[in-house]
Amino acid sequence: NDGSHKIEKNALHIWPRGNFMLIALPNLDGSYTCTLFSPFEGEDSFNELNTPKKVTSFFNKVFKDFTPLIPNLVDQFFNNPTASLGIFKCYPWHIKGHCVLIGDSAHATVPFYGQGMNASFEDCRVLDELVGKYEEDFSLALKAFSKSRKPNGDGLQRNKYIMRKKILLLGSGELGKEVVIAFQRLGQYVIAVDSYENAPAMQVANDFEVINMLDGDALDGIVEKHKPDFIVPEVESIRTEHFFKYEKQGFNIVPSAKAANFTMNRKAIRDLAFKDLKIKTAKYKYATSYEELESAVSFCGMPCVVKPLMSSSGKGQSVIKNNDDVKKSWDYAMQGSRGDLMEVIVEEFIPFEYEITLLTLTQDSGKTLFCPPIGHRQERGDYQESWQPMLMDDDLLKEAESMARKVTSALGGSGIWGVEFFITKEGVCFSELSPRPHDTGMVTLAGTQNFSEFELHARAILGIPLVEIPLI
Repeated sequence: NDGSHKIEKNALHIWPRGNFMLIALPNLDGSYTCTLFSPFEGEDSFNELNTPKKVTSFFNKVFKDFTPLIPNLVDQFFNNPTASLGIFKCYPWHIKGHCVLIGDSAHATVPFYGQGMNASFEDCRVLDELVGKYEEDFSLALKAFSKSRKPNGDGLQRNKYIMRKKILLLGSGELGKEVVIAFQRLGQYVIAVDSYENAPAMQVANDFEVINMLDGDALDGIVEKHKPDFIVPEVESIRTEHFFKYEKQGFNIVPSAKAANFTMNRKAIRDLAFKDLKIKTAKYKYATSYEELESAVSFCGMPCVVKPLMSSSGKGQSVIKNNDDVKKSWDYAMQGSRGDLMEVIVEEFIPFEYEITLLTLTQDSGKTLFCPPIGHRQERGDYQESWQPMLMDDDLLKEAESMARKVTSALGGSGIWGVEFFITKEGVCFSELSPRPHDTGMVTLAGTQNFSEFELHARAILGIPLVEIPLI
């Protein structure tokens, strides 16, 4: 050994391997400080690596490019101590106006993504602001600091997001691609699934599967194969009734099996809103044939709107203005329908002043948050553009928030929901709901709020608490 660095000296070296990883930090003398992060129990755990032969075999198999760099690997493995990674929680963080805990002394966490360091710097900033706000009255400043920072400190301790989880994403379009990116920025492992190869989300995911998601056996197969921590549906054409079985088996369905099943077609969610929750909607009727469509049009009156029960981004939607449009609307709806559900909903035409999407964030903590309302414009049923914020009357916004809270609470689970409303002269009218990022919400990628809808979705799924979603 000539004392020189054997690998790049100006870098942190990481060998990620799913449930465990190895890191190497360079020292000035040419050596490296190496740490193996691994479970205590289970296959390839510290408890299992209990003989020189097992240790040698493990490193040759898993870290074969690392092993030649350490000639006394086995001796170092057994001579160095094994320790636990710990977290720390406490409250209160202050004693009157005399002293206060900040940083790791208040909320120490594991050292993987820099949250502990960032939170500690943020503690300093917030404390400085509060001391100024209360004009150096430390009894008030320290009390306010403890109260405001405690939820953020607790958020660091949620190990469900600090360590890598396996996400099975069902649907791999453009919105799904942004979901994958948001998860990966939090260190998560994502398997993207769709019916065709090289789908957008597959291009950035850790792994992918190509199946017909309406084939229940195929869906069962990939769930059994990957055993994901979270199953995240991103499209409508999925055999969602299987989600109830997965949930009973202990899998986490996002936001819940009930929510995913209800909202994958417009019938269940519309009946829930109107019949069960008594939320104001347009007058409506369903049709499974051209003859039933004629009857539904007669019930709703003209003009009326026809939509497939299962579709996305306005596909298959049209407006019937006269009798000549009825057959055209039926054919167009069948062409735009997703999955194997050949049924439409017919709605009375609402003379709205504008439409909004209210992105609604439900969390494990039980606190529901709302993004600033998003205005959007459609042409012939197709989404054209959106903007944030949509300027609107505060009372109307509160009415929309109340409706959104009621329906998302009834469905249950954590994640982002795209809840659409018509705003009319008479008030707010519920339109539709999606239990996932919404196409109109892509405007949040422009930095309109503190987190994009995709980042909010990922954080809610992983249990990372948020206290507000301010407009920037």
